[in-house]
Amino acid sequence: MKPPAIVALGFFDGVHVGHQQIIKEMFKPAYRDLVPTVFTYQITSNCPNAKKNQQQILTTEEKLKKLEFLGVKQVVSPDFNEIARMSAEFFFQEWLVNRLHAQVVVCGKNFRFGHQRMGNTKLLKSLCKENNMKLVAKPLFSIAGEIVSSSLIRKLLQKQQQSNANALLLPIHKDASNQQKKSLNT
Repeated sequence: MKPPAIVALGFFDGVHVGHQQIIKEMFKPAYRDLVPTVFTYQITSNCPNAKKNQQQILTTEEKLKKLEFLGVKQVVSPDFNEIARMSAEFFFQEWLVNRLHAQVVVCGKNFRFGHQRMGNTKLLKSLCKENNMKLVAKPLFSIAGEIVSSSLIRKLLQKQQQSNANALLLPIHKDASNQQKKSLNT
């Protein structure tokens, strides 16, 4: 049987400082006996509506390297098409309970999941309670009154504000400007 896990949920594009707050939660002393796991997904063809027309900040390989650098021991990253039609409840049971053996789930308070993003943190809290699991829904991370998000980073990069974008991707991302310039110009 797989060891129990603490699972962070999200797309984690950029693994920016807001995402890093979610990841950091997994390494609190209370969770030291749980396997730090990230559940994310890859976009190969079919794209979630919320991500349409968005350029990814990092490639899948870059994202995996950053997560490994942060100490994540296990990353589960199915293709979006594999999970797109699952109801929120089925996703929870299939992935978090059956496959990952989650005891603790960590996400941002605005996290949505399941077919057509029908699941939210209120539903996730209820499902966790029914399954004797703990949910940690982290507040959105902000700097100088601005919520840090992948969308904000994309806007900064489109405005050629690489140093501001890099500040949100730090401390572990050296420079987004070269990769992003290539992405924006293609």
